[in-house]
Amino acid sequence: MTSTDIRPARAEDAVRIREIAAGTEMFRPDELDWFGAMIATQLAEPGEAIWRVAGPGPDGAAYAEPEPMAEGIWNMRFIGVAPAARRTGLARALIGEIEAAVRAAGARMLIIETSSEPAFVPARTLYLSLAYEEEARLRDWYGPNDAKVVFRKLF
Repeated sequence: MTSTDIRPARAEDAVRIREIAAGTEMFRPDELDWFGAMIATQLAEPGEAIWRVAGPGPDGAAYAEPEPMAEGIWNMRFIGVAPAARRTGLARALIGEIEAAVRAAGARMLIIETSSEPAFVPARTLYLSLAYEEEARLRDWYGPNDAKVVFRKLF
């Protein structure tokens, strides 16, 4: 995957991005409904958030936004790759594009939050392989015995 295969998301990508999120099998139906509405709103009315999609489908998507009241801190709130496109380097390429975009917007740090559940081991392994540091674990965040794991990368 090259940077030319990755582009800013457009309003017409909203449905496909929700499908990608559903394909991760990491969201409950009510979360998908909320996420789908948020995507549609953000892509229809662009603000500070940075959305990127990759592949012909598109097959992957990622988004980051600045943390309010934290100078130069951005949070990558979503990354997802369609099942058929996994293990192709797509997530790695999307993260690279998000990093470049937030750096250009003045970021000094990018954080990524994820779950401590076993299903998220591949994501946590990916972040570590990309020089993210595990910064914190907030126990029982998503539910009993499911911590929020926070990674960070300084620029």
